[in-house]
Amino acid sequence: MKRLPRMTLSLSQEALLSAQNENGEEPEKPAAVFMSTGWGALSDTYDFLARLQESQEQFPSPTDFVGSVHNSPASQAAILFGSTGPNITTSGGDYSFEQALLAAQLELDGDSPALVLGADEGHGEFSPLFDASIPLGTSPAELADGGGALLVSRKVEGAICQLSLSLYRSSKGEDAMSSLIKTLCHESGDPGGVKDLSRYALVLVGIPAAQEEQGEGQLARFMEQAALTAPILRYRKQIGEFASASATAAALAVSFMAAGRIPGTLTETEDILLDDQKHAILVLGLGEYITAMEFERP
Repeated sequence: MKRLPRMTLSLSQEALLSAQNENGEEPEKPAAVFMSTGWGALSDTYDFLARLQESQEQFPSPTDFVGSVHNSPASQAAILFGSTGPNITTSGGDYSFEQALLAAQLELDGDSPALVLGADEGHGEFSPLFDASIPLGTSPAELADGGGALLVSRKVEGAICQLSLSLYRSSKGEDAMSSLIKTLCHESGDPGGVKDLSRYALVLVGIPAAQEEQGEGQLARFMEQAALTAPILRYRKQIGEFASASATAAALAVSFMAAGRIPGTLTETEDILLDDQKHAILVLGLGEYITAMEFERP
C-alpha cells in the first residue's frame, strides 16, 4: 500500500480506538464508510502512469491501477472492518469532506455506526499541478497532507457531541451570508425557533489559499452581520493546504468537545471552557462554496 490507503487505514483505526468506552471496550465496527478525497491516491496514479510510459504500455502495474481509483482507500477500510453497508467516496476538491458528511446524513439509517473520514496526500509532482492553493515549484518538503476520521451514529447515548452539516451551498448570490446566518439561527424541527449565535465557543474557518481574497471578504461580512464575538481560528494556516483539511478541522472540533475546553495557545487567549453558555463549535468553509458544520454538546 502507498501513502493514501495507509493514511486512510491509520485514521480509521484511530477513530475506533478513540471511541473505546471507559472500560477499554471497543465500539461496534462501522457498517458503512463515507470517505472524501479531493485528488485521490496520487502516488498510485503517478507510479501507474510512469510505469505505463517507461514500458511502452507493456507492463503497467495492476496493483497501482487498482490503487489509483478514488474509492479504493474506502474499500480497504470496508474490508478491514467488514463493513457491508453503503460505501461512498466523494471528490469535490476543498469541500470533499462536507460532501461525505452530507452523504452520511442522507444515507445513515438505524443505530449502526458509520465511518466518516477524509484524507489527501501531498505529492511532489501532482499536488502543485492539481491544487490551485499549492504554487507551482513547491518542493515536496513544503507540502502538507493529512485528514481526519469520525465514528458516527444516530444514537445520542454515549456520544461525545452532536454533529450536523447545517449548510452546503454555492457562494454565488448576494444572499449567501444572510442564508448562512439564517440557517445557524434556525432551531431544527421548529420553524419558529431561534438559536443564539453566542453559543459558539470557537469558529474554525477554512479558506483555501487560492480563494483567500474571496473567503476573507465573506468572513468579514459574516462576522459583521452575525455580531459574533467568538475567537476565529483559520485552521489551514496551522495544518497546511490540502483538499480534505476540513476533515482535520472536524476531528479537532470533536477533540475539543471531548476535552471540554479549547486550548488558549490556539486562539492566543486563555483556555476556553465549554459550558452551558458556550457549548458549540462552528466549522466554516468559505470561498467558492459556503459550508457550515456544527458540533454541540449532546
